[in-house]
Amino acid sequence: MASGYGLGLTFAGTGLVLLPGAPAMVVGGWASGALVRATGARTLVIAGAVAAAIAYAWLALDHGSVGSVVAANVPLGFGIGLAFAALTNLVVPAVGEQRTAVFAATTAVSRATGAALGVQVAAAAIMGAGVVPPGIPAERGFTGAFVLGLIAALVALAATSAIPARRGDPLRQDAQVERRVAAS
Repeated sequence: MASGYGLGLTFAGTGLVLLPGAPAMVVGGWASGALVRATGARTLVIAGAVAAAIAYAWLALDHGSVGSVVAANVPLGFGIGLAFAALTNLVVPAVGEQRTAVFAATTAVSRATGAALGVQVAAAAIMGAGVVPPGIPAERGFTGAFVLGLIAALVALAATSAIPARRGDPLRQDAQVERRVAAS
């Protein structure tokens, strides 16, 4: 049953509006795996953070139509998929072989924890903005939640940009060797 709120959609309708973000995330993860040798993991995490920042800015400015929400969720999902898939490749080469499993697991747990915490912070922002009759969250809370997402994406972008580019990235070196062998 439609509530007259949330673009006037039912719960199922809202789920369908958000659905395109899921395959976009899968495609982003696949693209990350396909591109990591050519670009390096740092570049992919930066690109993912930029895509997410653009999507959150878009949603903060315009989340009043189904088309806008669908259109913004595609680059958001793609960017998150791109960045999350590349994170392990960014972290693992920086540690010794004896610590690879620990750091890979820590990265996975950190991603899950960050996602769970992000949902709770967004919910707090939405509800903290107050309610309007008949007891539904104020629209400004959603804008605030999208701005917080934008800030998180920009922090990720700044943090990743601060990581020095690696000259001896083993994934990129392997790809260069493979290209030379294929060309000969």
